[in-house]
Amino acid sequence: MENKVITNLRKYAYKLYKAEWINRISTERQLDVIRNYIEEGISDGFDVNENFEEYLNERGFDGELYCCYDEFIEGEYRDEDYMRTLFDNEDIFNYYKRNDPEFGGGENE
Repeated sequence: MENKVITNLRKYAYKLYKAEWINRISTERQLDVIRNYIEEGISDGFDVNENFEEYLNERGFDGELYCCYDEFIEGEYRDEDYMRTLFDNEDIFNYYKRNDPEFGGGENE
């Protein structure tokens, strides 16, 4: 069973990954998605305060979107070079490497 620190580390790593992925999308494409969300909300009569993340997960950016959490854990999270770059902090990276059971570390199995 995972400990809470490793669970949270994985969740925060996924948030970093999503932010990094979205950062690669042009501002104009991001704004277009938000405008489309609002336009569809107005024309369909739903409240534009409904969940934007759900809308984004269904449509993405012109059909492109970051991978889901489980795919991230199975892929990018296991790529040490990528994670070193994503964390951009040696202390965090070393904690991840030493303590996550994905790498045989810790007693969290």
